[in-house]
Formats: sequence, C-alpha cells, structure tokens
Amino acid sequence: MNKVFFLLLAFSTINLYSQNNDSLSDKTDYSKLSMRVSLGVLPMAPKGDLLNSSGKIGTLELMLNVSRNFYFGAYATNMIHYESYELVLIDDKIIDLSSSEYGNFGLNIGYRILNSKRIVITPEVKGGLAFYTAKSIGFPENNKSFIDRKSLIVNPNLTIGIKVSEKFIIGINGGYQLLINTLKGPEMDYFNPSTLNYGLSVQLDI
Repeated sequence: MNKVFFLLLAFSTINLYSQNNDSLSDKTDYSKLSMRVSLGVLPMAPKGDLLNSSGKIGTLELMLNVSRNFYFGAYATNMIHYESYELVLIDDKIIDLSSSEYGNFGLNIGYRILNSKRIVITPEVKGGLAFYTAKSIGFPENNKSFIDRKSLIVNPNLTIGIKVSEKFIIGINGGYQLLINTLKGPEMDYFNPSTLNYGLSVQLDI
C-alpha cells in the first residue's frame, strides 16, 4: 500500500507539472519542480527514553517552486526498518513491537534562506496524517488483535545542502516531529510520535 502511494504521488505530480508546463515556462533562473529523497532515523522510544530504539525511515518530497527560494508541495514518509524484540501490554493486548509499522503523508512548505552557488539552507514545515500499527501475539488467529493509531502531526525541520551541480543537491536534515492530535487509537508510552528526526537527503531539480 505504501509503495503504491509513493508511485501515485510521484506520477500525479509529474503529470500535473507536464500539463501546466506551458503556463509555467517563463524564463527564470530556477527549476519549477524539485524532488527530494531522504533516508533518516526516527527514535521510536518510550516517553523520556530517546535511546531505546529507532526506526529507519524513507521520505519522498515533491516541491513546486513558486520562486527561486519559496516552494510548497507534498510528501510521504514510510518506516523501512525497525528492530525490536519486546512484548508490551497496550490496550489490554500483548503487542509484539517487531510488527510495528509507521508512516505519514501530507503537505510541506519551505523557504531557502540561503541559496548560494554552493550552499543551500532551507527551513521547512511538514504536516499531515500519521499512522502506526502493531500486531499482538494472538494475531492472525484474532484478526482484530492489533493496535491501529492515527494522528495529526507537524514537523518543522532544517536542511543544509551542498550543490554538486546546478540541479543536484546532497544534504543533511534534522527536525522535531510534534503530535497535534490523536484521531484514533490508544494513548501509549511505547511509541512517542513527538520526537527528534534526522538524516541525509538528495535533491534533484527537474
């Protein structure tokens, strides 16, 4: 499901760009569309214990550049690896944390406060819907024995990039993901959605 979403997001945005290319083709010194892929770490720890365990996450961002420095777009994040052997009691269920799945998707907006020939510094805010699921030791015999949590989150972050070429940037990023509201699912200590996140990124201007 997550792979399908990533593909749909990529193709729909590129298609939208191609359809409107004529109206956006004024002679400017910046690309109208950028794509950024990030690999990073999201601590998935009990509250107050950032060193407990971490998930490895991948993020795809598609950005429409309104000007040389200002952009908005859409993003999707998916946890690609998480290792834990703990069994914990959550919502009267014995949950196997190794079955944890996490992701979020939504909108992003950013402004490049420095955009020189070599260095790009970009504060950005992402916001959207986050989901977390984990199965109990009784699953799949009892196919309702799992945790299903959905939340609204916002993630202010900063990316510092180095231009390898005019259209290709590598960078490092860091931010803090904030829980705004839990829409569904139990409150629990074994997954804290308000947490640091950091990683590496590559950006291609199209």
